[in-house]
Amino acid sequence: MVGEPSVQSPVYAFVGEDKYLKEKALKDLGSSLLGDPSKELDYKVFHGADADPKEVLDYINTVPFLADKRLAVIKDADKIMSELQEGLVNYIRKPSKSTCLVLEIADEEALEDYREVIRQVSVRRFGKVAGRELVSWIKDFLSAIGKEIDPDAVTLLTELQGQGLLSLAREIEKLASFTGDRKKISIGDVEEIVGRSLTLSAFDITNAIGEKKVNDALRVCFDLIKSGKREYEIVGLLCWHLKRVLKAKSMQAKRMSDYQIAGALRIGRQYQGEFFRQVSGITMSQIRSKIETLLEADLDIKRTRVDPRLVLELAIIRLCLG
Repeated sequence: MVGEPSVQSPVYAFVGEDKYLKEKALKDLGSSLLGDPSKELDYKVFHGADADPKEVLDYINTVPFLADKRLAVIKDADKIMSELQEGLVNYIRKPSKSTCLVLEIADEEALEDYREVIRQVSVRRFGKVAGRELVSWIKDFLSAIGKEIDPDAVTLLTELQGQGLLSLAREIEKLASFTGDRKKISIGDVEEIVGRSLTLSAFDITNAIGEKKVNDALRVCFDLIKSGKREYEIVGLLCWHLKRVLKAKSMQAKRMSDYQIAGALRIGRQYQGEFFRQVSGITMSQIRSKIETLLEADLDIKRTRVDPRLVLELAIIRLCLG
């Protein structure tokens, strides 16, 4: 069991998957600690996978330049090298009073690495928002900017975009801008702004996988990453698409027409030809196998210290090789 944290600790662990809530907490913490003139000089973000142990430890042990305290953040701290982890454990035993250190961690289990000093760390948890709580968050977010949203549009938005608040906030802002003076966001708006590019990308990746064209599938994935998508979001997109294909196969087995299936699954008219070609070109067992591969990749991205891009690449290769 993890011990209770010390509330006076200058070391924080922000634990959980929701990046939006973490970023908001970091922003609030930075505002309380740093004045605007000193922010760049006394605030630094490191990334766990490539953080240099000496650079990190030198920074957190150095007195601030202008502010009363300096703020250091290690993102993906569950992916740091063992040398830096050992250095941080020693640092936490006797932290600098002039530095506030934040370890951003996705998986709760990573706290076990700091078992010896966990009582000296202030742990804040940012669990995934889902279900009614997520719907309420979306409505509240829109209400704050004078907008409303249809229930069906909320469902489609979360299906396409996932449940991460950070990515949802970005898409909601796009939707708000797209609708202009119109108060209510419809399912058509979500299909137009969120669905079109993601659906086409899902088709492109799935087609490349079906044709065993690894490089083509990876190229689309990397284009999505360049546009701001995270690896786990791409995995989620492919899972969502394959689940719709699986549902379509099940509906066909029940003698439903393509027209009925397209309506039930909300397949846009412009995508129906391509969608049903994919449905006819794959078996239910193949779909389930591919979904299992993607779910394994999702767990590896979120719960291991392996580079997420490498996990995604290996999953795409496995999908292509069958």
